[in-house]
Amino acid sequence: MVFEPLPVESSRKTPRSPAAVLLMAATVGIVLDRWNAPPPSVWWCLVLGSVATTVLMRAHPGRQLAALCVAWASLFGLWHHQWWADPPPQEIYHWSTEAGRLMQLSGRVVQPGWTRERAGNDPQTIVLFAAEAVVTGDGSRIPTSGRLRVQINEPQVMAWAGDRWQLTGQLVRPPVAGNPGGFNYRQWLRTQGIQAVFQVPDEQAITRLSSTVGFWDQLVNWRQRLRQRATDALQQSLDAPTAAVCEALLLGTRSQLPDDIRDGLIKSGLLHVLAISGVNVAVIWLGLMRLCRFCSLSLRTSHAIVIGGLICYAWLTDANPPIMRAVSFACVWQLAELSGRRVSALQAMSLAALVVMIRNPTDLFNPAAWLSFLSVAVLARVNQFCNQPSQIAETDDTADDLWSDGWRHWLPRELWRVNLSTAAVWCVTAPLVAARYHLVSFAGWGLNVLLSPLILVMLWLGYLWLMVLAVAPPLAELLLWPFAGLVQALLWSRRCCGPRTTSASGPWGTTTSSVHRTGG
Repeated sequence: MVFEPLPVESSRKTPRSPAAVLLMAATVGIVLDRWNAPPPSVWWCLVLGSVATTVLMRAHPGRQLAALCVAWASLFGLWHHQWWADPPPQEIYHWSTEAGRLMQLSGRVVQPGWTRERAGNDPQTIVLFAAEAVVTGDGSRIPTSGRLRVQINEPQVMAWAGDRWQLTGQLVRPPVAGNPGGFNYRQWLRTQGIQAVFQVPDEQAITRLSSTVGFWDQLVNWRQRLRQRATDALQQSLDAPTAAVCEALLLGTRSQLPDDIRDGLIKSGLLHVLAISGVNVAVIWLGLMRLCRFCSLSLRTSHAIVIGGLICYAWLTDANPPIMRAVSFACVWQLAELSGRRVSALQAMSLAALVVMIRNPTDLFNPAAWLSFLSVAVLARVNQFCNQPSQIAETDDTADDLWSDGWRHWLPRELWRVNLSTAAVWCVTAPLVAARYHLVSFAGWGLNVLLSPLILVMLWLGYLWLMVLAVAPPLAELLLWPFAGLVQALLWSRRCCGPRTTSASGPWGTTTSSVHRTGG
C-alpha cells in the first residue's frame, strides 16, 4: 500500500484548525437544504442578515463567529440548492417523459464524446450536451436550457466540445432504482447536473450546424485527444486484458475491464489499485518531489512544479472527488511548507473537503467520496502515533550507529509502520466495503504490504510513459514494455495469492481461507 505524505508536527502543541469549523457549517447548510429545500430567497436573507450581524457585533467575538458560521452555512445551502432543486419550468427536464418523447433539439456539445461498451449490446457513443432550443414541426424554436446525456447507438461518433448540433431522437427521463437499495440512475445523473437522457438512433439523426470553440473547449478537446492517444497506444501494443488494466490504472477508465479481472481484484483486496484516488496522487507527489531534489531545484521552484503537476493530473483524470481531495490536501501541505507554517492533518483535510463540496455539493452524500477521507484520517493518526517521542526514542541511536548499521533499525521500524497503517485502514474501511460489495478480503491486508514496492514502481513507470507520450511519442515505446510487464506481474499475483475457489457454506454466506462474503 502506498501512503500519502502527511505533515509531521514539530511540537506537541496541535496547530489550530479553523477550516474544520467552516466545514461543519457548510455541512449543516447542505444537509438542511437537502432535508427541507427552502427557496433561494430564504438563503439570501440569511446570508445578508448574518453578514450585517457580523459587522455590527465587533465587540462580541463569540456572536460574530456564530453569525459568520450562519452566513457560511447559508452560502453552501444556496449552492446546493442550485444543484439539487427541481428545475425551473423552462428547463428541458419538463419536456421529458418516462416512456420517451420524440422531438428535435438544438444545442452545444459540452464534452467530447466517448465510447461505452455494453454487455450483450452494441457499443454507444456518449456525449454531454447543453440544450438551447426545442425545434417544433413548423421549424420554430422554443428556448430552453439544461444538460443532457446523449446516447448515440453507434461507436466512435466524432463529437468535440464547441460543436453545435441539431438532434432527432427520444427524450427520456432516467429510470429510478427498480429494487430497494438498487442503483438509482436518475439520482446519479442529477448529482452530475444532468437532467435527462436523449437517445439518438444513429449518426444520420445528427445535423452539424457550426462550431464555436472557446479557450476552455480547446483545453477539454486537447485532454480528450491525449487520453485517446494513450488508449490507442495501449490497445495496439498490448493484449486486450492488459491494455484495459493499464487504461484503468492511468486514466481511470474501467469500462473496458473484463469482469473476471474486476472480480478477482475485488476478492483479493487489490481493486483500489485501479481506482484513481489518493494513492495515485501520492505516487506522483513523491515522484515529483524526488525529481526536483535530484535536479537540485530551489524550494520555490520545486513547490511550483509539484503543485502544477498535481493540478494537471487532476484535470487529466476528470477530477473525481477522491482526486480533488488528494490534490487539495497535497497543495495545502506544499503551500504551508513554502510559507514556513505548520498545518495539522485536520486543517488540511477540512480545506480539501471544502474544495470537494465547492466543486459539487452533492458529493456530501456520496459514500465513495468520503471513504478516502476516512482512510487519510486513519493514516494521520497512525503517523502521529509512530512519530511520538517515546516511539522514536526506542529506536534512535547515535549517528555512528546509524551510519554503520542503521538499516537494521530502520527496516523493522518501517515494516512496523506499513503493517500498522495497512491494518488500521483495513479495519476501518472493511465494514463499508462489506456493506457495498458484501465481501471482506483478508488477503488484501498481506497483499498490499507485499506488493507495495511493485505498485510504486509500476505507477511511476506508467505516469512517466504518459508524460513521454504527450511530448515525444516515438520514445514512449521504451517505457511501455516494462510498465506492461509489472502490470502482468500484478495480475499474476492476484491469481496466485488471491482467494481460492474452495468454500464452505454457512448461515452468513460463503467463506474461503481469505475471503468472507457477507449476506445481502
